[in-house]
Amino acid sequence: MASKRRKGRPRKPGHRYRNGNLRPKNEPAISPAAIAATQPHRKGLGERAADQLAESELGRLCLRGHISALQHLAGQRYAILPVYFSSTAQASSPYLPCHSL
Repeated sequence: MASKRRKGRPRKPGHRYRNGNLRPKNEPAISPAAIAATQPHRKGLGERAADQLAESELGRLCLRGHISALQHLAGQRYAILPVYFSSTAQASSPYLPCHSL
């Protein structure tokens, strides 16, 4: 008895789940520090690229030593003021233009 050939594209080799989906290969995990070092806005920070402060411009200025930690905190508090104002003024988002006029 001749076996029937499947029509279409051949299946990818590898182990499969019972439902037929291909199981992922066990690749070594990449560390978060290695991923952070490849991000363009974190370049130039060296070992501190994985630091949580490196995600904002104020934090990067603080990590590079251009501003102090106290100035960084003040900048964070200053940045949240429009959000507080818009919530008290019952306005829409302070970052998006209002189209309901």
